[in-house]
Amino acid sequence: MELFGKEIAIDLDDRQQELGFYIVTALVVLLITHLFIVRPIVTIRRNQKVYEAEVAKHEGVTTKLLAAEDKLQLQVAKYEEQKESYDELKVKLDNASVQNNAILKEVVQKIVDYLGVRVLSIGAMETSGNVVEGAYEKKYIPYSLEGTGRNISNLFYYLENSEWLLTLKGSVVDITRGGSGEDERVKTTFKLGAYYPRSSGEVSKDGEESK
Repeated sequence: MELFGKEIAIDLDDRQQELGFYIVTALVVLLITHLFIVRPIVTIRRNQKVYEAEVAKHEGVTTKLLAAEDKLQLQVAKYEEQKESYDELKVKLDNASVQNNAILKEVVQKIVDYLGVRVLSIGAMETSGNVVEGAYEKKYIPYSLEGTGRNISNLFYYLENSEWLLTLKGSVVDITRGGSGEDERVKTTFKLGAYYPRSSGEVSKDGEESK
């Protein structure tokens, strides 16, 4: 063996040769172990972590998707409920709205005749600008009536609970009492509100004088 241009003689006995063989063999085994066992295991674990991360991400997306679907179902149910309420309201308005001025006055006249209340005057119709569902407008007709306190009270009750959409809300009710006991008379003025279909055209605003 040459080293720095000089021949060096190395004598290795059998034990040293055997030791060298074991060392070389061990290195080869370590190399093979690293290449075919350790490295694949590391790669598998790395890929497993990536897979688990992707699974967790997918589960998160799935959870959000399910939550979104639940929210959508709630919104759909809420919409159906609102639509049903709207349809019921529309049917009620269709059935209870006053088609024209003559119908309203006829309804009121039947009630006052039944109660024995006297109509003193009926004023001109007034618009309120209050529109419901875009198709019905609330309008008022001023009334001046006279009767007993009991009958006037019953009149207000029948108007508010009529099958028609009649109301005293938004109106100032003025009551004047006269007499006493059985002879007590009550005069009242108020504006009776009713809902008219907007498509029915303008309702006459000419007032009527009392009978």
